[in-house]
Amino acid sequence: MKSNLNRPIWPYMVILSILFTASMRAPRAWQRVASDESLAPKSATPRRDAAVRLASTALQPSIDARIPTISATTVVPAVAVQENPVATGDDELEEILASVADPADAQAADRAADHETQPELAADEPLPALTFPSEQTERPVHKPMPGGMIFVLTEPEGEAEPTGPQLTATATQPPLTAAPDNSSASDASIAEQWPAPENLLQSLERLANDAQTEAWASKTTDLIHRLIATAHLPAEHQANGDRLIDLRRLADQSKSLAQESHDATLRTALLRARFALRRRLPFWEAALGNDAVTNDASEVTDAELLQHVRVVDESLGDSKADDAWRGFLLLAKLRDALQNDSAISGDERRELREQILERLGQARAKQESRDFAQQDFFMAFDTALRRWSFESVSKPSVLRAVEAYEQDQTQRHVQEVFRLHRTLALSSDRQEQRLAEAIGKTYRNANFRLAVTDDLLNRWLPRDATVAEPVRDRLLGARVVGRSQTTTDVHLRLLPSNDSLRMVLEARGRVYSKTSAESGPAIFYNAGRATFMAEKELIVDASGIRALPSESSAQSRSNLLSVDTSFDSIPLLGSFARGVARSQHDDSQSDANAITQRKIAARARAELDEQVDDKVQQLAEEVRQRFWSPLVNLDLAPTPVELRTTDDRAVMRLRLADGYQLAAHTPRPQAPADSLASIQLHESALNNLLQRFELEGRTFELSELYAYLAKKLGRPPELPEDLPNHVHLTFADHEAMRVRCEGGRLKMTLQLARLETPRDTFQELEVVAYYQPQVRGMHTELARKDSIRLQGEHLNMRDQIVLRGVFSKVFSRNRPWQVIDAAKARDPRLSQMQVTELVLEDGWLGLSIGPLERASSNIARQPLPMRMSN
Repeated sequence: MKSNLNRPIWPYMVILSILFTASMRAPRAWQRVASDESLAPKSATPRRDAAVRLASTALQPSIDARIPTISATTVVPAVAVQENPVATGDDELEEILASVADPADAQAADRAADHETQPELAADEPLPALTFPSEQTERPVHKPMPGGMIFVLTEPEGEAEPTGPQLTATATQPPLTAAPDNSSASDASIAEQWPAPENLLQSLERLANDAQTEAWASKTTDLIHRLIATAHLPAEHQANGDRLIDLRRLADQSKSLAQESHDATLRTALLRARFALRRRLPFWEAALGNDAVTNDASEVTDAELLQHVRVVDESLGDSKADDAWRGFLLLAKLRDALQNDSAISGDERRELREQILERLGQARAKQESRDFAQQDFFMAFDTALRRWSFESVSKPSVLRAVEAYEQDQTQRHVQEVFRLHRTLALSSDRQEQRLAEAIGKTYRNANFRLAVTDDLLNRWLPRDATVAEPVRDRLLGARVVGRSQTTTDVHLRLLPSNDSLRMVLEARGRVYSKTSAESGPAIFYNAGRATFMAEKELIVDASGIRALPSESSAQSRSNLLSVDTSFDSIPLLGSFARGVARSQHDDSQSDANAITQRKIAARARAELDEQVDDKVQQLAEEVRQRFWSPLVNLDLAPTPVELRTTDDRAVMRLRLADGYQLAAHTPRPQAPADSLASIQLHESALNNLLQRFELEGRTFELSELYAYLAKKLGRPPELPEDLPNHVHLTFADHEAMRVRCEGGRLKMTLQLARLETPRDTFQELEVVAYYQPQVRGMHTELARKDSIRLQGEHLNMRDQIVLRGVFSKVFSRNRPWQVIDAAKARDPRLSQMQVTELVLEDGWLGLSIGPLERASSNIARQPLPMRMSN
C-alpha cells in the first residue's frame, strides 16, 4: 500500500539485517534488572535438599519475590507479565525459583551472571519441537522457557530419524512388489484412507516427462500410489514397510541425479520433489502401524487421577514452598474438576490437562527445578495425566491435516495442524510424541536467513584512522612531554564455529612520537616508533552475546636524538655530563622500552574494550527500538535455529513465529557462490506478521488504516497525497491480508467483507495485486506492473471501474516498495557492488549482493538450485 505503510514487509527485512549486524539472538530481557538481595528470603531447611528451595513463598503476598538477575552479556527486551495466574506458568516458575534462593546462592548467581550458559540436554534426550502457550487469554504473552531458549540446529541434509516402525533393509534391496488386489479398499471407510500427496505427485508427473528423471519419477510415483492405496490393509504392512525403505533410497538417489544434471531448471525441480518426499516420509513411517494413535494405552479415570493428585499433595508437605508448587501445578482446580464432573466442560478439562502438563515440562526443563520435578510421584502424576481426558486422534487424520496445509497454507489449516500437534505432543506414547516432533521440525523451520561475508563486514569498519595528540607521562622517574601520531587499522576476522557466531576484532597500529624526557640535570630528546596489535573476540550463541577481554601486544624502539644538560655552558664539564647522561640512557633503554610496550599494549586493550562495548550497547539499543519492541508488540517470537561461522562467512537462521504459527517448510533458493551477502525470507514470516495486525473483521477508513498499520509497526504515519477519501473497508473474518511468493512475483491478497464509498457498497471482495522486482545496480524495489485483479459477486463494468479507481491508488504503480533503501544503495562502500539475485519462488524471496563485475544476474527469472537446508 504506499511507500511507508505499504512497506510493512521491507523495513522488517532491514530490521532483521540490523539484528544480525548487532549479532543478537532473541533473548529473555533487554535490560539488566538490578537485584535487591534484601528481598531474598532465608534459605529453606534442607528437608528435601535443594528442591525445597525451588518452591518457596513466591505465591505468598506477604513475601516479596526476588527479581531474577539477567546476565550482563545477554542484551534482551523486557517482556510483560500476564495478570492471569492460570496462564503464566513460566512466570510463576521463575518466581518460585527466584523467591526462595539463599542469599549466598543469589550472590553466586550474580557473580556468574556474566557467564550464564544454556542448560545442556542429555545426548539421547529429545528436544521439544514446540511449546504451546495457554489459551486462557485471547492474546497469549509468549515468554522463553525456563533456563533460556532451547532451539534445534536442524540438518535437513542428513538422514531424518524414522518416527514410526523401525524399517530395516535387508542385505539386498527388496524388489518393487507388484500392486496388490485392492478390491477390499472399497470396503474401508474414508477415515481409514491415507490422503494422496497431490503436490508431490504433480511434481513427479512433470519430472516423468524428462528423459533424465523419467525412471526415477516413475518408480517413486508407483511406490507412493501403492503405499497410499494399501496403507490401511494389515496384510500389506510388511510390504509397505519395504516400500518406505525403497522411497528413502530413491530420495537419496535424487540428490545424485540433481548433481549430475546440467539443467538448472531440472535440477531445481528435482530437488524440490526430493524435499517434498522427505517431508512426508517421517509421517508415513509413524502412521504405518495401528490406526488409532491413542488407543494402545488405557484411559485413566477421574477416580484414578484423583488418587495421583492426593499422592502429590501428601508428598509435597505443608511448607510455603510446597504450597507454591501446589499453586503452580493448579492442583486445587484439578481436584475440583475431578470431584465435580459438571464443574467444567470436556474442552476445559483437556485445556486444564494441557496447562498442567506444560508446567510440569517447564519445571523439568529448568536446571534448578529439574531434580525436584523428576521425583517418582511427579512422574507418575505426569503419566496418569497424559492418559486422562485425552482426545483420540487417528493417524490418517494427521496425514490429511498435513496434506491440506501443503495444498493451501491458510490459517484454518494452520490451526488444525496445531490442534493435532498439541494432542500428540502430550501423549504418553513415545512414537506419538515423535509424530508431533515431526510436525514441529517440518513445518516450523527457519523462515529467515542472512549470510554475510567478512569482506562485506570489513567494508563498514574504519580504515587507517590517524590521531595526533600530546604526550605527557612519567617514565623511570623522568617527566616526558612531546607529540605522538597513532595510525590504527581495524579488521574483522571470522572464526569457524558450528554452533555460534564467532568473530575477532583486530586493531593494528603504529605510533610515531617525538618527546623530551627531563631527568635531573639532563633532557633527552627521542624519536620513538612502536607497533601494537589488540584483539577482542565476540561470541554469539544460545546464551547471548559475549565480549571476551581484549588481548594485546606491542613492540617499540626509541632513538636518542640529542641530550642537553644544565652543565653544557661549562667547558669540559658539559661534554662530560652529556657523556654520563648518554651512558645512563643506554643502560636504562631496555627497561624504558619494556615499560613503554606495556603501556601501549594496556592502552590498546582499554580503548578497544571501551569502543567495542560502547558500540555493542548502541547497537543493542537500536535493535531494541527498531526490531525487538515491534516484534514484542506484535507477539512474534524470533528464535535462532542456526548460528554458524566459517572462515569467510557468518550465517544466521531465525524462525519468526509465535507458539501458534507455522514457519518455513520448503527449500530456500541457493545464493550465488560469489555473493557478499544474501537474504532469504519465507512468506510465512510475512504472513505471521500480517496476522498480528489483527485486521480480521475490523472496519477502517483508508486513512485510519494507514495510521493503524504505522502504529503497529512503530513508524510515523505518512499518507499518500492521492489516497481516496471516505472509503471504508471491512476486512473478512479470515485471511484478511496475505502474501505469496511465486512465479517471480509477490502476490498481495486482501479479503474484504465490505467496501463502502460515498455512492456504492460492495460485498465479499477479493483484491489481488502483483509486485515484480525492479533492479538497477543496488537500487532494488518491488513495483506493481499488472492490473489489479478483482473477484466478487455480480461485479459489472461500472463496479470494476469504481473499485480499480480505489485500489490503483492504494497499490499505486508510482509507489513501489523499496527492498534496499535508496540512501543505502548510494553508499560509496557499495559502489562496486550490485544485486545479483532477486527471486520469488516456492514461498521464498531470495536476494543476493555480489561484485559489480559479475557477468550475469538472476533477477526474477529461473531461480538457482534449491539449498536443502530449510
